[in-house]
Amino acid sequence: MARVEREQGKLGVAAALSGWRELQDQLKTLAARADRSAIQEKVEAIHDEELNIVLRTLGSPVLTRIMTDLSLDYASAEGRILMAQSTGADMTRVRSVNAQIRAKIEAARNAIAAGDYKGALDHASQAATLLSGLDYYLIELQRIGGLETLYPQAVEKLSKREDAAARALLARAQQVDAQARTALRSGNRQLAQQKLLQARAQQIDVVLEVAGPRAVRRLVEQVAARGDALRTAITALETNGYDVVRYRRMLNEAADLAQRAGTSADTGDNATALDLGSHAAGMLNALQHLTWK
Repeated sequence: MARVEREQGKLGVAAALSGWRELQDQLKTLAARADRSAIQEKVEAIHDEELNIVLRTLGSPVLTRIMTDLSLDYASAEGRILMAQSTGADMTRVRSVNAQIRAKIEAARNAIAAGDYKGALDHASQAATLLSGLDYYLIELQRIGGLETLYPQAVEKLSKREDAAARALLARAQQVDAQARTALRSGNRQLAQQKLLQARAQQIDVVLEVAGPRAVRRLVEQVAARGDALRTAITALETNGYDVVRYRRMLNEAADLAQRAGTSADTGDNATALDLGSHAAGMLNALQHLTWK
């Protein structure tokens, strides 16, 4: 549509989208009274019209660019799959999605060879959607597990212990969590903030009781290493012309938190180290997604 507007103006866009908008209006009318099969049929008609619009506007040569991009991105994903496998990550879901992507890419190539450009565009688009989901999942496999990961793991281990101290700690954690949820529902922001801070402090106590200082040290080391890796990645993006001002700001803030976490761990203040390290991990996990190109 951007090309149509450049070449033909807004009237051209309106003409190009007239059939699509008519189908959209029909879907809105159907949605209130039709059954699922009728609605699905109209959704598929809208999708088919979108494929037609792309091919009318950009022509079949656009498939060359799409297939090239798909091939490069898929090769990159396969490399990350091999890396994830080497760390012992569960690849069950990845293998299934990977097979679907391969099948869609092959179907797109066969359609191009047969001159079915609309079918090729459809298959390639489905492959791209699946590949985006796979990319997200592979990045998530590299996620640094901060407090939000360590706490449920600690609770699970704590619940298997039978000593009175473990039961008391678990009961206290559940009580504080319940108080925080009640405060959130009350609408009292000041009380909610207070209870949330208490709940976080209690979660930190649970993790330290179960996992000990070693888990804190590991988190601090992971955060430091990931920060270094992301700094290198951001520099590469900047070299390739990307605007990285926001990324550097996030990284610098995370690096400051990580440094303070390391200092706290060195002085034996593991609670503060876990708190700060978890905040740094959260920022770096988000940055990992933002900087993936």
